[in-house]
Amino acid sequence: MRDPDSEGEPMEESAQGRGVWQRVPRSLRLGVAVVAVAVVGVGVTLVAGYPFGMWSYMLTEFALLCLAIGSVVGLIRGQTPIWHSLGTCVVAVGLLYVVTPFGPANLMGLTNLRTRARVAMTGGQDQLQAWAAEVLAKPRDPMEQDGLGWYMPSEEWSEQVRRLRPKALLVRIDPLLEGRRNAVRLGYGGGPFHWYIVVGPPGSVPQRDSVDELWYRWDDGVYGWFPEN
Repeated sequence: MRDPDSEGEPMEESAQGRGVWQRVPRSLRLGVAVVAVAVVGVGVTLVAGYPFGMWSYMLTEFALLCLAIGSVVGLIRGQTPIWHSLGTCVVAVGLLYVVTPFGPANLMGLTNLRTRARVAMTGGQDQLQAWAAEVLAKPRDPMEQDGLGWYMPSEEWSEQVRRLRPKALLVRIDPLLEGRRNAVRLGYGGGPFHWYIVVGPPGSVPQRDSVDELWYRWDDGVYGWFPEN
């Protein structure tokens, strides 16, 4: 039989655990919570993608900004020890830098990483480039030209492209490479935020028309492209 005296032990241990957490300085508890939010936000961005990942990312930036402001206010009012407030502020500002457009875990970088991983999981870059080379070599009579390039009908899509699920109107052939050479691009996103997989022949490099656009080189002739967003 179970010892009656032992029935209260789990409750006592739980209460002790809560007591230890309550003894941790409030600023440190807040810092741990926001670091967790930042990690979860980056994880959701990588897993969920657009648009849920972008919303999570924006909430993460907002939470880190609130933490930094709150720690400065607490320091000015003398509500917490100086080293607690300064430490929390430094952590918040450091994480905020990491997820801003200037940091290594910025939204475009994470989106590019996720898109590249999807290409790898659906057949790889070599397979995608082989399909693009075949499409670029074909006559463009079945395609609709808009003066700048050609819309590619879904009948021309490979099975890998279908699995990548680009936006139908953003699958095109356009002169995006140096020397106005054509490349296939697969578009994603919506509203003010768009990005593309750009695939050209080996040895091709992008035509950079603006300092605000961002190109990620995946492989020889394969790029992730973020135009002015």
